[in-house]
Amino acid sequence: MHKKVLHIAMDDKFINASQWIFNQALPSQNDLILCLKKANNTVIHVHKDSITDIVSFKQLRSHLTPIIDQYKWVVLHSLSFEFSQIVTSFPTVSFIWSYFGYEVYHNTKMSIPELYGSETSQLFSSSFHDKTKRAIRKLYYQLRYRIDSPDQGVLNAANQISYFATPVKEEFDMLMEKGILSPTCKWINFSYYPMEFIFEGQTEITTNGDHILLGNSASHSNNHIEAFDMIMGLNLQDNQKVITPLSYGDAIYAEQIKSIGKKKLNKHFYPLCDFIPLSQYNQLQQDCGFVIMNHYRQQAFGNILAAIWLGAKVFLDSRNNIYHYLQRIGVKVYLIEELKTETMEWERLSEKKVKSNREILLKHLSKEAIITSIDNHWNQISST
Repeated sequence: MHKKVLHIAMDDKFINASQWIFNQALPSQNDLILCLKKANNTVIHVHKDSITDIVSFKQLRSHLTPIIDQYKWVVLHSLSFEFSQIVTSFPTVSFIWSYFGYEVYHNTKMSIPELYGSETSQLFSSSFHDKTKRAIRKLYYQLRYRIDSPDQGVLNAANQISYFATPVKEEFDMLMEKGILSPTCKWINFSYYPMEFIFEGQTEITTNGDHILLGNSASHSNNHIEAFDMIMGLNLQDNQKVITPLSYGDAIYAEQIKSIGKKKLNKHFYPLCDFIPLSQYNQLQQDCGFVIMNHYRQQAFGNILAAIWLGAKVFLDSRNNIYHYLQRIGVKVYLIEELKTETMEWERLSEKKVKSNREILLKHLSKEAIITSIDNHWNQISST
């Protein structure tokens, strides 16, 4: 029997794009098991016609036992603790870890560098909400799984993964260097953001404004406070807005940043605290010729790609592997440290640079490029 590909995922907004690209690469060879807290929970994000089965996390291992050998590949969309237990339960299966990022950067066992600036770190460490959440999480895993550290479970599984899928090879190299991945693990160029999927019908849209888009969510790893301090030292134009999305993430942190932003940036601060229609958000993006993402880790990759495609001048931190990836492939992006100069000029990217950036993104992250990568690895493993 010809073996297929099994996808195991949670109800996440990225899964539709992954199924679209895998079905382009390997038509009629993909099954999807969707995991919910309870099997009868409502599916919100994933298209129902792409789902093969829906199971609860509790049912997942027993559901897989009689069928998993039918598949050549098993793609785990993220490596949550629950999914890590599947890896260690089936040691002979070829698992692909389709990387999200949180699995590493929120894992206390993986020796990852500091994610927060000094002021943000103080805010994070003093948060009663976060301390309580961490304590409850530890107690939950002790009671349900009889283990002290779910992070150790994820680390153990990471070392058994056969393939690591991400467009940012620098993340793969970092984990290999730290010994988190097996020495035999192979990298697959795979993205949840093929350019055609993101910008279908919008290929000619470009930025036409001078506002600043700051961050992507209400999470501490945006390091908003440190970014505010840098922006305060710039010669902002009188009507220039610093548009700051805070509608997604930690509500308590959002309120803190809303207050701090108003104090530091005054009339320039423009928080987005409520969800708005996509058409309205797209218009806001078009108004932002400058984008500041002050993450020290891989985060907001889709937002960054969108900003580059639209022609914005994008500023990233040197500790962020996305910056090094974009630099390596030739995309014109800027270091956030360049904002510290008082001579910062609010000059948008030239049409020539915008055109060049788009061509490079299509070369590396087009549907064709990702399909070719999947095909090449599929052919290699199918011939063994």
